[in-house]
Amino acid sequence: MRIQWDPERSVSIGRLEHRSIQIGIGRGIVEKWAGEWVVGIEDVTELARRIGGLVAEGRVEEAEGLRPVERVYPVSEELRGVLGMDLEEGVDGDGDVEGGAD
Repeated sequence: MRIQWDPERSVSIGRLEHRSIQIGIGRGIVEKWAGEWVVGIEDVTELARRIGGLVAEGRVEEAEGLRPVERVYPVSEELRGVLGMDLEEGVDGDGDVEGGAD
């Protein structure tokens, strides 16, 4: 497994104060995820183009208002430690923390 923390970005590509986790998983879980767990996929290409157009026009605040709302997922202290959520050491220039068991 590979765990990586990526900084969230504004529509102007500025770093936001929170990060999102990316977790690399093995083939067996991938098959379950793709075959059983995914309940829907939404094409947001036109939304991304609209946001990009607004940013290009300097209408950043309006573009930010179109971003999908994301929820914070509650995580126990024990799991925070396992995932390295509170680590500052080992963070690379992009704010990524890499680690975990393979």
